[in-house]
Amino acid sequence: MIYLLITQIIVFITYVSYIWYNYSVLPSISESWYILPNNKKALFTLFCWGISIPLLSYGDILLFLSAAGLIITGTATAFKNKKSLTDEIHYIGASVGILFSILFFITKGIYIIPTIWLIGAILLLIFKVKNVIWWIEIYSFVLILIGLFEYNFF
Repeated sequence: MIYLLITQIIVFITYVSYIWYNYSVLPSISESWYILPNNKKALFTLFCWGISIPLLSYGDILLFLSAAGLIITGTATAFKNKKSLTDEIHYIGASVGILFSILFFITKGIYIIPTIWLIGAILLLIFKVKNVIWWIEIYSFVLILIGLFEYNFF
């Protein structure tokens, strides 16, 4: 399991650092697909899959569904396309990816991660932080990865 988690951490840090360094903080992580040059757009999909595919091996249905949501998010990249269902599919996939991971911790009796997540997300919204979706996504991924580390190794 440690190799799966290390892979997820490396993928997360590498992609977010690359985007942040080259393009600054964006409205959302998904927005990076639109700002990347055409020959690098696949990096967003690889990011989503690199975080989600390891979740498929954790042996829990909620993490499996979370992975499925993130895989869908990485596939339905053109979320600004209002002429199809791509935007709805993208947003549902992203929401499922985060919320089912948080729900996983609740079902395992690990309440600290969901509690910290909820308080942090509410504070980010209350204080109307610029690019709030970006920060909620970053915050969510970091907490989920910390929670998976705690769940698997302590």
